[in-house]
Amino acid sequence: MKRIKYKGKIWSAKALSVEYNVPYSTLLNRIRSGWAIHAAVTTEIKTVKKYKYKGKKYSLPELSKKYNLSVPTLRYRIKNGWEIHDVVSPAKKKYTYKGKQYTITELSKKYNISTAAIKYRFKAGYSVHETLTIKNK
Repeated sequence: MKRIKYKGKIWSAKALSVEYNVPYSTLLNRIRSGWAIHAAVTTEIKTVKKYKYKGKKYSLPELSKKYNLSVPTLRYRIKNGWEIHDVVSPAKKKYTYKGKQYTITELSKKYNISTAAIKYRFKAGYSVHETLTIKNK
């Protein structure tokens, strides 16, 4: 990159970034995007919000990657007041059948019914008993 004139001095992009404590890549991106030099070196850098989970701090993209959840899903859950441990691994709903508690996945495996069929039946208003005992046509 060519030399940059700022405040009466000629700078390399690297020296300017060090002098004004702006990450080099940020400074280059701003200049390439047409920012005025003054704005490129003086505009504050947005800080990324971090969330503490299991003793470590994570940004939303980091949580997304680590726990295989989309950023919009994480953002929605946080916006709606979920606690961080529920945001990352929400408790699975349990259903009682014959005195025992089961998740949909457990019901699916035990009674050899697809999870999609179980979810569909629950959504259609079937009871747990009806969901598990109805015969397919």
